[in-house]
Amino acid sequence: MPAAAAELKPWQLSEAALKLTVFLAVAAITSAASGCTSEQAYSSGQAWRRNECNKMPDSERERCMSKADMSYETYRREAEGAKRP
Repeated sequence: MPAAAAELKPWQLSEAALKLTVFLAVAAITSAASGCTSEQAYSSGQAWRRNECNKMPDSERERCMSKADMSYETYRREAEGAKRP
């Protein structure tokens, strides 16, 4: 154990713990301030997915695109249905 760590009082944070705490606080504030909803995140993911589908051979592209074109509401219903026993 480094000498500096041994000198800490129980209520004091090490430099690494302090940096982690600041990082987590900034991340939480940034996330809250961005206002990105789950629907917006889903939409971004689907746009990426459509782009990936376009790279596939014709035989696979149609199936891929049908999943990529799924609405958020349909996705949410299916996800909720999968959670139920």
